[in-house]
Amino acid sequence: MRLGRVTDIETMESERGRKMTGSDILKEALRTAIQREADSTALYTHIAQNVKNPKARAKFERPAEMEQGHRDIVEDAHIIED
Repeated sequence: MRLGRVTDIETMESERGRKMTGSDILKEALRTAIQREADSTALYTHIAQNVKNPKARAKFERPAEMEQGHRDIVEDAHIIED
């Protein structure tokens, strides 16, 4: 499922064609956000681990930490919703 504009929420359907409730939509948005933050963390971490220059490495370590922080926030929201 791909999330559309906020105005499309009333008519959203799952990939199986079932109408989604507001709660379903929120859970899917949170799952998507968690995965995107995890992917971003992995990317920045991978780059940081493969950069030899310490100053350049730091430029990628900080965003990795920030993305992990974002993921933690979204995961906390997801736990509240379950």
